[in-house]
Amino acid sequence: MHFCSFRSFFSIAFLSCLVVNQSYAAVSQAVTEIVFKETIDELMLAGDTWKFANGDTYTGMWLHNKPHGKGVYQRLNGDVYNGDFREGYMHGVGVYKFGNGDVYKGEWEKGQTQGYGVLQYQNGNRYEGAWQQGMRHGKGKLLYRSGSVYEGLWQYADKEGKGLMTYRNGERYIGDYKNNKPHGDGIKTEANGS
Repeated sequence: MHFCSFRSFFSIAFLSCLVVNQSYAAVSQAVTEIVFKETIDELMLAGDTWKFANGDTYTGMWLHNKPHGKGVYQRLNGDVYNGDFREGYMHGVGVYKFGNGDVYKGEWEKGQTQGYGVLQYQNGNRYEGAWQQGMRHGKGKLLYRSGSVYEGLWQYADKEGKGLMTYRNGERYIGDYKNNKPHGDGIKTEANGS
């Protein structure tokens, strides 16, 4: 993999080329040659934009030939992630804007939503809560654009366990859920309180 750039620094133009996993040299127009013994693996680079073979781009910090630190990754399909990276993965805190209009703000671990996060869907729904391995998992709240709200437990993206569903018309169900549906013990209260 080769990366070349042309820069002007204090009115002296430098042409530098990096050859991944090999030694590299920077040569100035003043015919002064500076040879760096370190490989790109041993350096942390910042600020350059890298275009991948599939058309995706990354701008930000690098370590060991991988995004590491703060950066922006833009996919060819329009998705954009702005946040923390570790060893090539989205890892830490970041914002992922999907090409379809959905926006996730929250925690990441090894490229997946993990921990606390908020997903605003382009259709108006909004989830706030726990994530595990890229799915709603644990305690969370889903606010529907209709005005209904589910607050309770999730397991691998499904309502599972104890939960409270409050419908826009005032009806409520509190109890057990399984596979996204009321199941087992629960109490349904009509809008008039009965």
